[in-house]
This record gives sequence, C-alpha cells and structure tokens, in this order.
Amino acid sequence: MILKEYLENLNHLAKENPKSLKMKVVFSIDDEGNAFKNVLFSPSMGCHNGNDFDNSSTKKNAVCIN
Repeated sequence: MILKEYLENLNHLAKENPKSLKMKVVFSIDDEGNAFKNVLFSPSMGCHNGNDFDNSSTKKNAVCIN
C-alpha cells in the first residue's frame, strides 16, 4: 500500500466515523493479530530494505508508521 491509499482509507474512516478521531491508534504485532500495541511515534521517511529501516539514509523509499 502506498501512503496516498493509506491516507484515503484513514480519511474515509474518519468521515464515516467521526468518533474515531478521538480513539487510540494501535497496530498488530503480526499478520495473525496475536497481539496489539499502541502506536507511539509520528511517521517518518527512510530506506526500507528487507527487515531493516534506516531513517537517517539519504535514499528514502518508505514511510514508517511506528
């Protein structure tokens, strides 16, 4: 998913469910939903290469949401 699609989905969610704007944001620790944690950090741009994310890299190809 690209950031544009993500924003469109968030904006649609907020428009259809205004109460969601006051709710906490959480993420699943894996694809199966075995546990959930709070999003703690603001998004940042960086270089994603496999399992690594480097936000100090000059080559930026991804946005990290937590």
